[in-house]
Amino acid sequence: MNRLRFEVKNNQGCFIFPETWYESLLEKFNELLDSFDEDE
Repeated sequence: MNRLRFEVKNNQGCFIFPETWYESLLEKFNELLDSFDEDE
């Protein structure tokens, strides 16, 4: 599944993000960190 889901556990709602979303987010975050490191 490659879509955002919402589940309720112990009377609390939480969003379940697909793992594929994290991979691209981590890549972008690492690129951002690298650009800051180059500026210093």
